[in-house]
Amino acid sequence: MTEREAQWWLFQKFQKASAIIVPNYTPYHWRECDVWRVTDTGYTHEYEIKVSLSDFHADSKKMWKHMALQKGHKYAPSMFWYAAPQGLIPHGALPEYAGLIELGCSAGMEVQIIKTAPRLHTIKVDAKQIEHATRACYYRLWTERYRHDETSKRLDLAQARLGYKT
Repeated sequence: MTEREAQWWLFQKFQKASAIIVPNYTPYHWRECDVWRVTDTGYTHEYEIKVSLSDFHADSKKMWKHMALQKGHKYAPSMFWYAAPQGLIPHGALPEYAGLIELGCSAGMEVQIIKTAPRLHTIKVDAKQIEHATRACYYRLWTERYRHDETSKRLDLAQARLGYKT
């Protein structure tokens, strides 16, 4: 499983109960989130995706972030989750401030909440932060569209040089 696949699975699971879900987003005064979500009720959730056990252990080196999560800092997400393939993270290794979601493929896409993340604070996201996230998505869309167009042009040129009809 890749991080990108896990992001898609989380999006599919939570899209109906969310105001916005953004992959690889950096909220104000915080660190990049693998998935950043705002619930319909205005609370933020961060999903930290782990695809290997060594990746999970390396995460503990982010001292500032984990201290802020533990203390429920006002810029931290309301809830913090690890998301990983089934059985990857030992349940006893989770910090008390983190929830765990396991991702697996039994009969398709499966997203299972193993441990519910505790609420770290009750501060709701403000409209300015939602606008910032929306704008980030807007710029990504245009950047990806440009990259796609440029890739298509290069492919057409390569096919023409090889004598393929386009």
